[in-house]
This record gives sequence, C-alpha cells and structure tokens, in this order.
Amino acid sequence: MSYGRTSHRLSICLRTNGFSFSLIDSDNVLRILDDVEMDGIAEGRLTVLNGIKDCFASRGIDTFSLGKIQLVVPTRVFAWVPAKLFDSQRCKQYLTLVARPEAIEGISHIYNAAIDAYMVFSANAQILAAFKIALPGVDVHCQHSLLVNGTLLQRSASHPLMLLHVDEHRADIEAFFSGKLMLSNSFAINSGDEALYYALDVMKRLHLETPDMELALCGNVDRSYFARCQRYFPTVSLHTGLRVTHPDPAQPPVPTYRYPLLFSIDNPTI
Repeated sequence: MSYGRTSHRLSICLRTNGFSFSLIDSDNVLRILDDVEMDGIAEGRLTVLNGIKDCFASRGIDTFSLGKIQLVVPTRVFAWVPAKLFDSQRCKQYLTLVARPEAIEGISHIYNAAIDAYMVFSANAQILAAFKIALPGVDVHCQHSLLVNGTLLQRSASHPLMLLHVDEHRADIEAFFSGKLMLSNSFAINSGDEALYYALDVMKRLHLETPDMELALCGNVDRSYFARCQRYFPTVSLHTGLRVTHPDPAQPPVPTYRYPLLFSIDNPTI
C-alpha cells in the first residue's frame, strides 16, 4: 500500500537510537505507527539522510505529497520568548541566557499560538539539515512546543494542572494555573521515580498543592506507575493528546498517551 495523500499527517520524534513515527489521515485514523532503529543517527549527515529516505520509501510513504510533516527534536536547551519581544536575529542570544555557548548547536524556532510565544531551541545541526533535505517543508518542534497547548491551558482555568512526560532519560514538566503557563522544563532522569520527585518538587515550589490539583501523565508510564502517582497527587489522569482510531474497529484503542509527541494537539504555527 502507498501513502501520499495531502490529507495525511506524518509525525516523527527523534530518539537516542533512531526515531518513532506515526501517519494518520484527516479522519484521525492511524495508518502507521512504528519505531525505527538507526545506528549512528547522531553521526554524519549523509548517513542520516539515506536512512530517512529508505525508511519511508520501504513503507510506501511518498513524503513529497503529504499534507503535513512534523519533526520533534527533544532538547534540554530551549527558551520561551513572548511574540511581542521576539527577534529572529537574536535566537542564539536567547539561548545563551539558559545554556553555555558550547552547548548550543543548530538553532530552530517555532510559534505557539496558545501562549502567543516563540519556542527557541537548540538541536543537532546535522540531523536538522538531513531531515529538512529529506522532508521539504517539515515543521520542526521540540517537545515543549507541542506539550504546551490550548486544551491544557483551558483545563487549568478551573484547577492547577501539571503535565508530566516520562521519557527514556528525560522528564518534561509543564505546569499550568489559572489558564496560564507557570513552568516549562526538562530534567535528566534515570528512573520514573526521579521524574515523580521532580513533579512533586515543582508542585511545592509553585504552591500548586490544592485539593483539586491534577497530574496528567504520558510517556513511559504503566498501571503501577499511575497508582504510585495517585499516592501523592489528588487527581491523576492520562494525557492522551489527539484521539486516533485503528482502521479495524476490532483493534484495541491506540495508546496515544505513550506517544504524546506523535499525537499532539495542533497549535497554529508560523
């Protein structure tokens, strides 16, 4: 089967040893969900470029005909800049306020309409170039530009809300209160318990300890982790993001909470 309709949306999220991707149609029906191992993804540009092209061609995906392509590059070097203060010529200067100059590689930025701000972030320059050549017109995000969305802001208008995304070696936390973003940060972790520790610390520091406070979980979480979080937070939920279905209704629900960066809720971008 081949895929190349303008109604199809391809989302890609980089991992340490490859990437995950999803392909959905305009009815939010999942066509493909896959993990791709790619040794040396952080190495030379040509190696990555050839791997990307082969990956999608072998699955019948015509990347030049897709309606939307989105690439997520997780990073720990980023900054939110209000739109009214943003200057595209000062992106490196913004990042030097939060990181050492030697930690800044390729620089990208993208607009987030939910909070009327630009996300400026650093990522491997060779990988960014490879994906942009292989997938012309791709929108490049980091994890925070997708985890912060209008749906979560609206929910936080009635009670404090914290999103905890547990990844392989990283915990991403977005804290919302009164319809506003209070904190957006990433922490290096070695276990889910460390992610929970950071979530508790953020809750206390931001004074979000209210009877109706909600923790929304996503990423590498299971039932036991969900139950453990319920010991410390008044309300715990799963952040499912965009709701998609299988082509075969007999199949179980798609576990979108495990792939929040592939099934993100759209924010208008520039």
